[in-house]
Amino acid sequence: MAKTSTAKRSIAEKETSRPARKRGRRPDKVLGALRASLLKLLQNENFDEITVRDIILESGVSPATFYRHYRSKAALLEAVADQEVETIVKMSSSFHASAREASLAQIQYFHENRSLWSVLINGGAASYVRAGLIERLSPRYSTERWRSETWVPNDLAVRFSVSATVEIISWWLQQEEPYSLETIAEMLEGLTVYPTLAENAPRKYSSS
Repeated sequence: MAKTSTAKRSIAEKETSRPARKRGRRPDKVLGALRASLLKLLQNENFDEITVRDIILESGVSPATFYRHYRSKAALLEAVADQEVETIVKMSSSFHASAREASLAQIQYFHENRSLWSVLINGGAASYVRAGLIERLSPRYSTERWRSETWVPNDLAVRFSVSATVEIISWWLQQEEPYSLETIAEMLEGLTVYPTLAENAPRKYSSS
């Protein structure tokens, strides 16, 4: 009986002393690797020309890992779009504090990620990105403070600003003659923020 107990302890000790099996990459790390690869490929190719195999080879992620998280390159693009939208939303949250600084920060970000945003805005993903921005911005700007700063209904102000932003960025990314980042930031601020502010309302809507 003692020998049996000793043997069981020995087996248990061997089991606990074994190194833990390596787990698969975390989803955020997989997305990070695939996003970086997609960005690199977009520097030289159009999105339609890039294959899942290209992305897999560039990233070093296995086919099994890719398809465990994404069913296609379009699904990967949606995941990247979600991540990008969240970044822009965070920048937009400072609009009411400093519209000029927030606009310039956004434009600089778009410029640094120009290849990706050209795909997101002009490659058929614009409606998805726009819907994502509206969905995420609406709760942030539903406060009494935001409503008091606009002369139009809150949801209309958000939709107008988001739609105008998408159109401005879409237009800018298609221009052959580059405009300075400061100029585009001024356009963004002047066309998406100021028109909805209470101080700029037509006289009949102004508070007395």
